[in-house]
Amino acid sequence: MKELFFLAALAAFCCAAFSKTSPPTVQVYSRDPGQYGKENTLICHVSNFHPPDITIRLMEDDQELPGAKQTDLAFKQNWHFHLTKSAPFTPKQGSRYTCKVTHSGLAKDYTWGESSTTTTNYLLTSNKLKLFFCLNRVQHVTATEGDPGEFTLKISVGLSVF
Repeated sequence: MKELFFLAALAAFCCAAFSKTSPPTVQVYSRDPGQYGKENTLICHVSNFHPPDITIRLMEDDQELPGAKQTDLAFKQNWHFHLTKSAPFTPKQGSRYTCKVTHSGLAKDYTWGESSTTTTNYLLTSNKLKLFFCLNRVQHVTATEGDPGEFTLKISVGLSVF
């Protein structure tokens, strides 16, 4: 009987020792560039985490956003999981929008509009061609036509609100 107990304890120890916990990588962004009073979609993409026990909540200040939809939990060949949750919202001045992620008992807030990477903006003008170029992750691209022979190409990046 002692041998059986010892083997069970050894198996539990080995499983715990060899199971690797990987914290999630979290991206919070919106479908369109943020504008106060304009309907949009808040998106929280969580990836590269293990084990799969995770909770994602999209928040406006201290209230959970209604109407949220979540993809099915999926995984890669290395058993790291990914998941996306989104909700419709209309940005309000003074409000804070966050993705609250709880993984393996640890909770962390990720705020829309805050970026952990540096964004560098360049404005280039040449022959009535205006190019707003940002070094970061592209979020939204729009082209607008102005005077004859002139157009503006705007590339919005990162997680900024405006």
